[in-house]
Amino acid sequence: MQEENYNMPPGDDFGDGGDVPEAPKKHKLSFGHPKEQAPDISGITNDINSLGRRLRLVEEASANVRNMVQITEENMISKNRMLNAEIKTLASEINDIKKDIHDVKDKVFLIIKELQNAAKKEDVKLLEKYINMWNPVRFVTKGELDYVVEESIDRAMAKYAKPVSEARQAAEAGPGKPARQSP
Repeated sequence: MQEENYNMPPGDDFGDGGDVPEAPKKHKLSFGHPKEQAPDISGITNDINSLGRRLRLVEEASANVRNMVQITEENMISKNRMLNAEIKTLASEINDIKKDIHDVKDKVFLIIKELQNAAKKEDVKLLEKYINMWNPVRFVTKGELDYVVEESIDRAMAKYAKPVSEARQAAEAGPGKPARQSP
């Protein structure tokens, strides 16, 4: 198989040991000193300008990232302070609630002790039974008793006073005379 060589003069194969002819050198006439041709720097200038623009964009992006990081750090510090303040407030409220719960527990225990000393339902029923049996509504008060005693004494005095007064009158009238009747 033959290889086709494009853009190459016929009979010029790489690798066949043939020499490639050199391009003829151009000589310029110069008066005095030979001048060297200045290299084409327009491509290099364009590359440098492009790299400078890219470098500025990267620096601006880096500055923006630094600013964003700084703002984020400031926000985090601010949020951290707020959260710490809220945590302290919540801790204080939790301690207050714990104290309140402890007080409520103490009061509940006190109520339980009082209820243990209170009369039970069976005891109240037994007392009700005895009260109904005794019927204390019929009992007399001290004032009523005093009144009844005084009245009894007055009646007894009046009953016994009549015969005594009649005996006196008879004694005063003398023997054999009838005693006067009281009006």
